[in-house]
This record gives sequence, C-alpha cells and structure tokens, in this order.
Amino acid sequence: MIIRALLVLILAAAVNATEFMDSWEPGKSENLSYEIRTFQPSETVNYCNLKITRTKDKAPIFIVEQKLTIPGQSLELYSTETYAGENLQIASSENSFKLPEQGAKKLEVDTLIIKALADQGKLTISFNTHRLPRSVLQLTGPLTTTVGFRLVSRNMDFKIGNVRDYEFINLLTLKDTISKAPEARDSIMGIENVRTPAGTFDCYKVKNMVSGSESYNYYTTDARHIPVKTEIIDPKSGQPTMTQILQKYE
Repeated sequence: MIIRALLVLILAAAVNATEFMDSWEPGKSENLSYEIRTFQPSETVNYCNLKITRTKDKAPIFIVEQKLTIPGQSLELYSTETYAGENLQIASSENSFKLPEQGAKKLEVDTLIIKALADQGKLTISFNTHRLPRSVLQLTGPLTTTVGFRLVSRNMDFKIGNVRDYEFINLLTLKDTISKAPEARDSIMGIENVRTPAGTFDCYKVKNMVSGSESYNYYTTDARHIPVKTEIIDPKSGQPTMTQILQKYE
C-alpha cells in the first residue's frame, strides 16, 4: 500500500528539481539536534532529534525520523514520515508514544499509535484505539506536518518576496475528526545572520502564518537550506513564546 502511494505521488510531481534536491545525493542522511524552549505559561526545555535520509531510488524519496523528548512529562515521542516526488508530497506517517497512566486509562491503550497514509488523493488518519476517530482528508494541494515541515520547506524557491501556500497538520495533537487541514503560508522576508550552538549562519528569514499563529523560521542561504531556528510569536507582545534552535548538525 505504501509503495503504491509513493508511486502515485512521484508520478503526480511535475516540477523541476530545486538546488536543494540537486545538492542532496541519493543514500545521504543528515542528523539535526534542537533545543525547544517555551516561555509561557512557564519556561520549559524539550529536545528534538531528526534524521533525514534520501533513499537511493531514482525519484526523490525522503524519510524523516524524529524523536521528541519532553523531560517534564517523562515523554518520548517517535515519528517516521515519508515524502516523495520533486514536490515532496507526504506519503505516510507513523507516530507513537507511551501514555501516562491517566491517558492510558482514558484511551484504553498503553502506547498511542497514530498513522496516516496518502493514497488516491486522500490522507487517511487512524489510531490504535476506538476512543479516537478516524479522519480522511482530501489532498487538494501540498500538505505537511510538524515533523515534515523542516524538510519540505527547504525545497521552496528561496527568493525574497516569494510566497508558498500549503496545508499544515499536527498529527500529534489530533483528537477530533477533521476533513480539511488548516491553510498555511510561508513568506520570505529577507536575510539575517543567526548565531546558534551549531554555528553562525546567513539565513533566509521566513514568516509563517497558520490558523492565525505567527512564527519565523530561518534557513541557511546555501543549497542545503538547513533550518537553524524557529520562533513562535505572541501577537500581543511581539515576543517569542517558543524557540527551537539548532544545537548540532551532522
């Protein structure tokens, strides 16, 4: 089923490869480590580790593996997503995490597993518990998730003033049936110098708007377009409520 979904998405992609795609050799992997710091309602620190691999297939297929560690809740969330074709359309997603005692009792499973599969223009989202409803989204355009956006956004046309519209979904917080993912927009604002523990980089500053929420993402200006920093902004104060900063890149 997943292979068929991949083939459909590859055949549907009809744009030329970008510099990002050209610079990533088949079979190559990269590892990125981030610190996620939230400031409201209280300051907390979480960690995200990503491994992104381009397979050796002739057409572009990328696998994104994420481990999200939340020390304050003793939680570790694991995700694996597949993106295919020159447009990097989502093909599949699988997410799992062990539930705390109260959540396990409510959902009647010790470990929650969330799966999503794209096939014939639809994304079917299912859970391993009858307590959460199955959803089917119509894929009318590009769609990405909180796991995959760090890959897919790197494939955009990085020119100041350019805008990219797509749909965005957070599978890890999905609790209700939905038929359409929220609309999102990336706008390339300019170039800024960004200092991180992984190094100092010249970056494209990209404004992101989704469901009324404003954030800024910073991607290196070289062909790799590494995502080095994210800031979610409080609309009232204009100050960051969350930052995600690159700690290590391999």
